Order: sequence, then structure tokens, then C-alpha cells
Amino acid sequence: MPGKTCAIVQAHRGSQRLPDKILLEVETRPMLWHVIHRLKQCKCLDDIIIAMSDVDINEPIVDLAKEMRVSYSIGSEHDVLDRYFKAASRFSVGTIVRVTSDCPLIDPALVDACIEYYNSNQYDYAVIDTTVNYPDGFDTEVFSYDVLKEAWLNARDGDREHVTTYIKRQAKQIGIFPGDKACNIKFSVDTTKDLTRVRRVFRLVRGKTFGVDEVLNLVKTGKIK
Repeated sequence: MPGKTCAIVQAHRGSQRLPDKILLEVETRPMLWHVIHRLKQCKCLDDIIIAMSDVDINEPIVDLAKEMRVSYSIGSEHDVLDRYFKAASRFSVGTIVRVTSDCPLIDPALVDACIEYYNSNQYDYAVIDTTVNYPDGFDTEVFSYDVLKEAWLNARDGDREHVTTYIKRQAKQIGIFPGDKACNIKFSVDTTKDLTRVRRVFRLVRGKTFGVDEVLNLVKTGKIK
């Protein structure tokens, strides 16, 4: 399916470990604001879509999407794959860039590089692998609408709670974005400790443009642990 290249950010407020985490403040802004703001710096994206769940508590996410002038779509709380597919269909997305709302340090240049890596090859699915060669919190996945549709049509049970588990298992051509920036420090946010670490990163780089290299330099110099 031809169409736009869009980041679809799944977002909901029902986190069990850190309730309402995507709206907790980092440098006076909600964490989700930082995800959107950083994605807006990407050169390869035509749009950013917030794929939120259909429970009543999510009105603040709609307000934030409107404030930041990005698209949004509302879908199933539990069938996240369906929510994602409907967001892609509604906005005629051809290439999907999957980013989660708990990664406020997402690197725009790295996202662009992963999109270009996907476009330059014949992959069904390309990924920045944060279990091997990049830090947790810089996660990016790229795949086509057709690949997403196949998953939506065929995935069952637990695979529908996650967008890409079926895709990763079924894809014939998988591209692992190359890199040697592995780090055992976590930069996605699931706990209060994670949030404190991310807040410290933003304080240390305040006012500067930064990405994964600058964050890893803070680790190397012992400023982030």
C-alpha cells in the first residue's frame, strides 16, 4: 500500500508499575511531549500519530496531541495490534515507524537512519535492537502497512497485545540496524528510578541538541549510572 511514512506512538495511561507515567513531568513537560517533540525533528517522517486506547482516562492525551498538532487515533485498550492497524489505515500510512511512549530520549537522527536503512533494503521488518547493540530506550521498528495488515489478519491471542511479536516471528527478511552502542543502563521509563535517570539526562544536557552518543558520553563520564 503506497502512502506516508509515519511514526505511530502507542500511548495509554494505565501503567501498573508507574501509573500515568507518560504524563509525568520531565523539565516541566509531560514525558509524552518529549517523545513527540523529538520525533518532530525527524526528516524522514510525514506525520506522527498517537494511537491511544479507548478508555475514558485518555482525554489528556487527546489534548496534548491537539496542542502539538499531531494526529491521533483511538482504539482498543487490549487489542493493541488492532489499535495500531486502524491508526495506520485511517491515515493512509504506507511505512510504519513504531515508537513507544516511554522512550523520551528517542534519537531523531537514529530514527531517520533506521528508516533509510529499511528503505535501502528489501526488508519486511527493520529494527534498532536494544537487546544487542543499542541502549534500551532508543527502540525503533520499521515495517510496511502490508506487513502490519498480515499480522492484523492472522495474529491470535497474546500476539494481539503487542504490535510486532507476530511480525518478528513470521518476517522472512529482517534487518538489524548495525551499531556498537550497547549499554546496560535502561533509558525507557517503567519505574520511578528510570524516570529519575531520564530527568537527570535532561538536566545535564539542558538547552542542547542531543542523541544516543551524548547520552552514552554521560554514562562513560560517570554522570549517569
